[in-house]
Amino acid sequence: MPFALPYELATGYPIHATYVSELAPDTPNLPITFHRVDIRALNDRVGSNMVDGAWKLKWLSKKEREICGNLSAPKRRQDWLAGRYAAKWAVLDALAAREIDWDRVEILAAQGGPDHGRPLARIDGQWAPVDVSISHSNPIAVACAVSHPRLRIGIDVEQIYEREASFEAVALTAEERRRMASLGAHLRSREATKQWALKEAWLKATGQGLRAPLTTLDIFRRLENPTSFAMAAGGRAATLAGWGWTMQNDMVYAWVALQTV
Repeated sequence: MPFALPYELATGYPIHATYVSELAPDTPNLPITFHRVDIRALNDRVGSNMVDGAWKLKWLSKKEREICGNLSAPKRRQDWLAGRYAAKWAVLDALAAREIDWDRVEILAAQGGPDHGRPLARIDGQWAPVDVSISHSNPIAVACAVSHPRLRIGIDVEQIYEREASFEAVALTAEERRRMASLGAHLRSREATKQWALKEAWLKATGQGLRAPLTTLDIFRRLENPTSFAMAAGGRAATLAGWGWTMQNDMVYAWVALQTV
């Protein structure tokens, strides 16, 4: 029997059912799969450190077990495992391959090049034709995946709370801060977190990660006027394929999809 962790722990599709259309004539309504995990629920289900006994042996590959074993901080280990849990669901759904044993699926980080650090999916030692992105912000881990040779995806989840003014100074442009000047504290926190999450998703899709300063990226201008900006993803020219966000239970989920040309 194929082995997978319980589906009910991945509450699934926290972002409204999303399809990227108009990507290519031969791929209408291409689905981007999303999966969300409550880290606390996963931790309660599989043990205090989430790598005990049979659970560790059954759903991680040998390479993943080695990586996990080198994560000494409990929180880092829990976040890493929850992210892989969500990512394996998202990848297998994107490939319509839920029957595959989970220990045959690996989520590894790219080494070197323009995509250094981005998660990559491998099945039976072969790179899978799927792009995947992972994010976590206590108590949630989320992942998304899409199977298309030219699509790149980025996702981010952030918790909404009132932050110090110094946060906006490093996360937002001067123009973004000006546009929020009239908002009350709560609404301003929601808007700042939404823009931050979209920026993180954008930078993950491009492959830049946090190597690019957030204070130079006016995210809504970039998303709403995509033809006005030169885009690149993984060292290749790209166009905007789709983006979205939602708020649930004081958490913001944001995603961006780019199509390489």
